[in-house]
This record gives sequence, structure tokens and C-alpha cells, in this order.
Amino acid sequence: MKSGLSTITLSKLESGVNKPSYDAVLSLCHSLEIEPNYLFGWSDEMTADTRSERRLKIRSLILHAEKLDDAWIDELTSLSKLALSRQ
Repeated sequence: MKSGLSTITLSKLESGVNKPSYDAVLSLCHSLEIEPNYLFGWSDEMTADTRSERRLKIRSLILHAEKLDDAWIDELTSLSKLALSRQ
């Protein structure tokens, strides 16, 4: 499944047995190529624009980074500073 969610998880979400986690919402939006606001009915804008795709990528990066130890965080910080200096 493109979203990475199991059919059981999707079934429970659809039936209201489970509430979606933040990660599940992001996975669904990414796989459907829609904005979270559209998924929740808060917007009529269905497709994600470049800024929204960038925000999703940044959120994904943050979610992954939160699981890293301090040494890796320091490496990522150095890498981001290096990337900014080369722009």
C-alpha cells in the first residue's frame, strides 16, 4: 500500500474505531497527494502546492530527527549550516 498503512489500520480509521495519528495523516496525505486541510474538509484546495509539499518534507524530517541521538542531531545541524553557506 502506497501510504504504508495496513488494510486493517485503514479499515479501523474508516469505521471510526481508531483515530488517526499525526504520522497516519501525513502518510495518507502524501500517498493521495492532497493537503491535510483538504482531507479534513477545511479547504477546497485538493492538490498540494510546492510550499505544502515542502512543509510535509520538513515535518517528516523533524519526525525522523526526533528519534536520533544527540551526536546525529549535531551532525544534521552541521550539515544544514554547510548547505546554507553554499546557497
